[in-house]
Amino acid sequence: MKIYPYSDNQQHRIRVRGDNVSSVIDKMIRLAAKTTEHYASDIVFWCNKLYDAIETHNAMTCTLNFREDGVDLYEQARLENPDTLRAILSGGIQQWMLTVDWEDNIPVTELLRVRISERN
Repeated sequence: MKIYPYSDNQQHRIRVRGDNVSSVIDKMIRLAAKTTEHYASDIVFWCNKLYDAIETHNAMTCTLNFREDGVDLYEQARLENPDTLRAILSGGIQQWMLTVDWEDNIPVTELLRVRISERN
């Protein structure tokens, strides 16, 4: 499996330094509303997971899979399962990587549209 950026276009990347992640949350909500037919509210769970990571000072790396019937979040270990990967690739509309890293005790959050390939 290989994950790589979808494009160099800035509309496919949001990066925020600090704990005000409203622009990232806004993009996640807009994507859910735009890409899903049902269960767009799934994104609320993943927004809360982002807030929890920042509040508890934890790093986080996961992939959001936007599909017709909702939004799933996958951590790296689950993506390495071939069955999970096939399910994402067959039913997903868009995939975005959500990360929280820490620089000098300040969170750096990024939402990046990605492509996922079964091949390395």
